[in-house]
Amino acid sequence: MKLGEMTWPEVKQLDKDALVAVYPIASFEQH
Repeated sequence: MKLGEMTWPEVKQLDKDALVAVYPIASFEQH
């Protein structure tokens, strides 16, 4: 499930205790 593709009503219905967010904070480069 992608948060950016959800509507606000769908986001409000999410179980906040079971929500896991993954934030990409660095790029992966092939060396």
